[in-house]
Amino acid sequence: MMTSRMVRFSSVGGLLLALILFMTSNALALSYQAGENVNFDITLDEVGLTKMPPAPRFYLEGFDGVNYPVAVVLKSDRSIELGVTQAMPAGSYVLAYAGPGGKKVELRNTVRVNGPVIQNVSVVNQQLTAGNQVTLTGMYFGSSPSVSIQIGQSAPVACQLVSVGADQAAEEGFGQVMVAIPRLAQETPGNAVFVVKNMFGTAEAYYDANSVLAGTANSRGTLVSASEAGTILKGKKWDYLLDSLESSTGYVGDAKRYALSQYLYYVTGDGFGNQYRVNKYDVKIYKITYWTVDDDEAAHPVMASGVVIVPQVNGKGTLPFISFQHGTMIHKAEAPTSSDGAELGMAVSYAVADGFVVSMMDHQWMGEAGIGALNDTDRRALQPYCQEKVLAMGAADMMIAAKSFLSDKYSNITLNNKQFFLTGYSEGAYATLALLRELETNEVYYNQAGLPQPKLTACGDGPYSLAGVMRKTLLATTPYPDSAQYFAPLILTTMYKTYLPDNKPADYFKRPYDISVADLMNGYVNSGAVNFNMPKSLKPAEILTDKVTGDLKNCNLGPNSIYPYFVLNDLAGNNPDTWMPEGTLMFYHGKNDDCVPYQNAEEAYKHYRVRNVSLQTPEDEVSSSDILIKAGMTYHVVYALHVMGEIWYRFHNALK
Repeated sequence: MMTSRMVRFSSVGGLLLALILFMTSNALALSYQAGENVNFDITLDEVGLTKMPPAPRFYLEGFDGVNYPVAVVLKSDRSIELGVTQAMPAGSYVLAYAGPGGKKVELRNTVRVNGPVIQNVSVVNQQLTAGNQVTLTGMYFGSSPSVSIQIGQSAPVACQLVSVGADQAAEEGFGQVMVAIPRLAQETPGNAVFVVKNMFGTAEAYYDANSVLAGTANSRGTLVSASEAGTILKGKKWDYLLDSLESSTGYVGDAKRYALSQYLYYVTGDGFGNQYRVNKYDVKIYKITYWTVDDDEAAHPVMASGVVIVPQVNGKGTLPFISFQHGTMIHKAEAPTSSDGAELGMAVSYAVADGFVVSMMDHQWMGEAGIGALNDTDRRALQPYCQEKVLAMGAADMMIAAKSFLSDKYSNITLNNKQFFLTGYSEGAYATLALLRELETNEVYYNQAGLPQPKLTACGDGPYSLAGVMRKTLLATTPYPDSAQYFAPLILTTMYKTYLPDNKPADYFKRPYDISVADLMNGYVNSGAVNFNMPKSLKPAEILTDKVTGDLKNCNLGPNSIYPYFVLNDLAGNNPDTWMPEGTLMFYHGKNDDCVPYQNAEEAYKHYRVRNVSLQTPEDEVSSSDILIKAGMTYHVVYALHVMGEIWYRFHNALK
C-alpha cells in the first residue's frame, strides 16, 4: 500500500559544539514506513538560502553513500516543498543539497525509512512439508514481497506466494502473506528461516518445527524474527548520536549541548582534541522478536522485541557483549525498535568504539511487539514499570535470543564470555540491577542457556528504593519537576493493573484525575499530554486518593494496599530477599538528581556494601551551572549522558 503524508519542519534551535559539529542548519528527524512517498515542506532559511538558486539539486543521501533525487516545488518566496517520487529502500538518510560550485551542504534532517518486520509465524498442520501453507504476519510487508525458506546453510528456496492479506490496521502497517512450502531436500526439516524481501528491506522469521510439535514454541528466549534496521558507518557515529538526541524530547538547547559535551569527553578517549580516535567499527542494527513472560508466577508467555547492535568484522572476530537496559518511556513508540532515541545512540557509540555486541530489549509490551498487541485495558498490554522480576527475565531472554540470532546470522563472530557487561540509566539502571540478581540467583539455568556471569555491572541514577525513597517522593508536598509529572500515574497504574487488577482508577486517583490522567496511561500517549493534565501545583501527591496516601504513608501491608508491591519490587533493602552480588557492581548517581533522588543509590550501596560494590558520584559540574534553569531541564536528564560516558570509560578500560 502506497501512502503519503505532508510534514512541516519546525525550528528547534541550532547545536554548535566546537570541534564536533560543523553542520549549518537545524536538525529534526522524520520517520516514514517503507513504501510511503516522502514529502515535506521546508523554508529557505532552514536550508541556509537567502533566495532560491537556479535549478537547485536536493537529494537524500543514505549512510551507504547512495543518493536519491528530491523534486523541488517553490510554494512561496520563502517556502519550498520537497518530495521523493520513488519508493525508498529501508534505511536512514540525510537531506542535502548541492550548494555553490556543487559543494554538498548537509542539513542533518534525518529521514528514517523502516523495513518489513515479521512478528509471528503460524504453520498449517504444524509441519514444513511440501505444499503446506505458512502464514507470516507482521508489519510493513509491502504489496509484492518474495518469500524463501532456508534450511541450515543450504541455499534459500523460493516459496510460492499464495495470498497477500489486506492491512489489518492501516495506521500501524500490519499485514500478512501466505506462502506454500516448496519441495525441500529434507521433507520435514527440524528448523528453518523464512526470508521476506521487497524493495524496502529484508526480514527473517525463525521457525523450530520440533519446538512447535513439542508445544514449546513460545518458550523463554526463543527467537522468532529479525529484520535489519540500518547500518551506521563509524565515520557517521557522531552524526547518528546527534540525530538520536533530536529524537529524545528530554534534551533541548544549551542543556543538550552541555550533556553531549560531557558524554563526548569520555567516548572520544581524550576529549574534543581527537574525536575520531576511538572509532573502530561500522555497525548494523537489527530488530528481533522473541518469547518471554510477563508474570513470573503464572509464566504467561508474551512476544517481546528488542534491538541487537552488531559490529562488522572482517573474517573471524571475538567481541565483548553488553546488555543495555533503556530508561523510562511511556509511549510504546519511544522504545528502541520504534525510535532512534538517545539511549540507542549511546549504545551505538559503545558498539562503534569498542566492538560491543549490544542486546537492548524493549520493555515488555513496548516497541514493535507491543504496538496494537492487545486491548489497551488489558493489564498485559501495559509495561511492567519498575517490576523487577519481569524486567529481569525479559532482559535475560532478550540476550538468549540475541545470541541465537548472532549464531544464525554471524557465524564468524564469537562472544567473549569473560567480557560480558550490564548497564542502564534511570529505570534502565533499576532493570540492570534486577537483571544481575536474576543471572546470579539462577546461574545454572542461564549458564545452560549460554549466558555467562557478568564481568562488570554499572547502574546509573536508578530508582532502586521503591518502598523507601520513591514512596516518599510520591507523598512529598514539594513540587516535582514539571517534565516528569508522569512518574506518579505511571507507577501507580502499572502496579495496580498488575497486582490489583480488580481496582478501578477511581480507587487510586482522585477526581478528575481518575478520568483526565488515568485514560492516558495506555502506552499510546506521550509524556507531555500526561504532564499537562497533572496538578498545576506540580505536586503528584494531590492525585492520590486518601486510601492510597494512607497505605503508602503508613506502610500498610494489608489486603488491597499497593504498598506490599512497592516492597516486592524494592531493590535497596526493603525487600526481604537475601541476595548479595558476587560480581563487580558500581552505582553511579548525580547528587542533585531531581527526579530520582541520590538517596536511592545510597540505600542500595548500604544494603549491598561488600568488597566488589562501589558508589561513584560524577563530578558535579552541573550543580553550579545555570544551564538547567535556562533550558527548563531536569538534572536527571542532563546527568544521563555524563554518567553513561563515565560508564563507557570504565567498560573501555576493563577490556584492556
